[in-house]
Parts: sequence; C-alpha cells; structure tokens
Amino acid sequence: MRPFVILFKCTPAQPDCGERLLALAEDEWHRETCIMALWLETDLHTPEYLQQLMATPEVDLRVRVVAANILAEIGDPRFVPTLIKDVAVILPDMVKIPGGIAVLGGEDADGRDNELPECEVANTPFELARYPVTNAEYECFIKAGGYGDSNLWTAAGQDWLSGEGKLDPETEQAYRNLHRSLAQDVESAIKRLKEAGLHITDEEADDYRQVATWSEEDFVSRYAEQILGEQRQQPYYWDDNRFNQPNQPVVGVNWYETMAYASWLSQLTDDTYRLPNEAQWEWAARRRTTNSPGRRYPWGDPWDPGRCNHSGSRLSAPSPVGVYPHGATPIEQSEECLFDLAGNVYEWMLSLYRPYPYFPDDGREDEQAEGMRSLRGGSWYVGKTQVRCAYRHWDNPWNGDNDDGFRLAKLLF
Repeated sequence: MRPFVILFKCTPAQPDCGERLLALAEDEWHRETCIMALWLETDLHTPEYLQQLMATPEVDLRVRVVAANILAEIGDPRFVPTLIKDVAVILPDMVKIPGGIAVLGGEDADGRDNELPECEVANTPFELARYPVTNAEYECFIKAGGYGDSNLWTAAGQDWLSGEGKLDPETEQAYRNLHRSLAQDVESAIKRLKEAGLHITDEEADDYRQVATWSEEDFVSRYAEQILGEQRQQPYYWDDNRFNQPNQPVVGVNWYETMAYASWLSQLTDDTYRLPNEAQWEWAARRRTTNSPGRRYPWGDPWDPGRCNHSGSRLSAPSPVGVYPHGATPIEQSEECLFDLAGNVYEWMLSLYRPYPYFPDDGREDEQAEGMRSLRGGSWYVGKTQVRCAYRHWDNPWNGDNDDGFRLAKLLF
C-alpha cells in the first residue's frame, strides 16, 4: 500500500511534485514507484527536469535511465540536427584536451601483458567528443546516403561494403581454435567466459551450445558469410529495440563504418574529425605522466561499481549517454568533462592493435593498413578489469558487436 500512497501524493496538484520524486528516487525502495510516476506525470516531461534527474548521482540508476528514455522521446536537446550544405547533421560536443607526454600502460595487478612495457607518447592538443556517437547522430549519416558513397570508405571498407571481404589466415585460424574449444567442452567454455566477467544470458549460452554441434568447416563458413557476405546499409543491431534508442550509443558498427562516418562529417563540415588513436584516448581518460600516477578509472580511484555501465550493472544493454554523471572525468580545465569512457560501449581506435612500446610513426596509425584494430573503454558486457583506463582490446575491422561503438576526435592545427 505504501508505494501507491507515495504515487498519489506526487501529482501535478502538488507544486513540489518534482522535488518529491527527486528525493524519493534516491531510495531504492521507491524505485518502481518513482518510475511509474515519472512515466505518468507528463508535467515532469521537460528537458530541464529530466536532465536534472540524469545528472544527480544519488538518484537510482533505473530512474536515471527512464528519465533519459523519456528525454529521447520528447527530444534530447543535446542531439539536435542542424543543416550544413542542406544536409541534416548533429555536431558532436567537443572537449579540448591539452597536450602532454602521456605514460601508457604499466604494471597493474589486474593488467595484461599487452599493457607492458609502459611507454611515453607525446600528444599535441586535440579535441575529443564528450559522448560516444549516438544513434541520433548516426541516423543522419544513414539518411545522407553514407553507405552509398564509396568515397567515404577505406579500400578495405569498400570491399566489405560490397560483400567481397575475406577472412585473413590468422583470423580464420583463431575461429577454428574457438570452435574446437566449444566442441570439446562447451559448458566449460561458457563457464570460463562468465568467470572472465562477461554477462552471458541464457539465450546466448544456448547459442554457444548450438554452435558446438556444428562442424568446424560449417562454423568458419557461416561466420565468414555472416560478417563478410552481407551488404549492409545500417548497423547490425539498428532495428533491435534493445539498442536503438536515439540517445544510446550506436552499436553494431565495425571499424570501416566508424571511419566512413568520420570522413562524412569531415567533408560536410570542412573540419578534421577522425577516430582517436590509443595514445590520445588513454591520455584523455587516464592523464598519467612521469610525475603523476593518473587515474585508474576515468573518475579516479578506487573502483566504484555505481559509476559506469558494466556487467555488474545488470542493464544488459548500452545505457543512454550521460546517465553516469559521477563516472565522468574530473573537470580539470574549463568544461573538460568526458562521459562514458568506462563501460557502456567499447570505442574503436584509429590505431592498429600492436604491442607496446607505442611508436606513432611505426605504421600503426595508417588508415589503409589491414589488420586488427584497437578498442578501448570496456562495455556494458564486461567486468571491472576491462573498464580500466589502461585496458587494451582489439578486433577485426569488419566485426561490430552489440557492445562496440565509437567516439570522435578532432585535430587542432
């Protein structure tokens, strides 16, 4: 009975309805009541109030997410299209990052060998987007015909776009090894993945069990056909309601798609948008130097499971950008505050995935080179180890999972 009494008291007839809900939303016991009231009381559906809920860390996470979902329905003022050269586009909110000598990687109890040895890389000032690219932003690229303009795509991206991409020998062998592991003992393989911090649903576990029954040749050929034989005109999960809210990060995009988007935005604006390289991303997130240990997570130290969307959040999907305000980087300079660098979605890097030491001039920043590309930041699907600032991930440039997205950088001259 208590929740219904609370809901009754929070009505437009009460001039402080919004304040009451804001206070009650800090109590987990009132979460469902507040969510119901928030959906029903349309007088509260203003961008100012909904953004206030999203920006208040004390408010329950589920309430913050609902506020963001309603904001997406009524129109999120952070992502409003403008016309440039008669094309609708949403310009990213960019944050200036000062230059400096970044120390990458280093010893860490939770670290991996690919984070060693630690190395120094000089960064000139650049800009980085405050948020990952959202579905609302990416929709502008689709509607503008980005998939039909081959000039926006790298050479390998054009092959993939036309369905002519091929598995390289290293990747083919990796998938053969994966299938052998599943076929040998699929339950143990699923257990290992869960122990590694991955949130695997019952449906996904059943998919692994089904794959284990295939022959090795069927697995390789089906996988290759699925990822290389299709001619897409939108991200893989574009029509999935779990992933396609306007202010969620776009997912299911591979490296080729992210590069084409950056090229499209650059041509449209006559500016220099691109993907950040690994050194830039880690510098913005971690800010480690020879004189400062930097931050283990974008917000600092220590680990706090309530500051980012990871497997322990149990949202089982990317969250609308900005609903973890206390997980943003500290404001060290005027307006310098970056959201969702930890968790939510892995972010594609410009860089080829290569060992440390990191040498910017060794070819790893070559946009036309073929090979694995790096991703950073962890995602909603992984555990706390993978959301550290120094954690390095990688994937084939033609692969785009439901936790892969991207963020834009801009060069300053």
